[in-house]
Amino acid sequence: MNKKDFAKLCMNYDKEPNEELYELWNDALKDYDTYYVKVAIKNIIANDRYFPTLSKVLEEIKNLPVMEIPVKEKIKRMKEKGVIPSWLEYYEQL
Repeated sequence: MNKKDFAKLCMNYDKEPNEELYELWNDALKDYDTYYVKVAIKNIIANDRYFPTLSKVLEEIKNLPVMEIPVKEKIKRMKEKGVIPSWLEYYEQL
């Protein structure tokens, strides 16, 4: 989980962002794909009235169907890692 997503979550529930809570959540969610975490947070914001617990976020992630990571997300990850293959220009135009 990145700080931006955690801040969105806190802002949505009118909760002050807490660095220690963020670090706890980040440590617990580090083994999950960032795309799944984003989708889970998005679903929680859309459906839950109260700030979720970490166990609620983990439950939401585990209940998500297996998803194909979109090409744009794959490209973003490759660029972040400094991997820029020659075929990348073709997919960026889609």
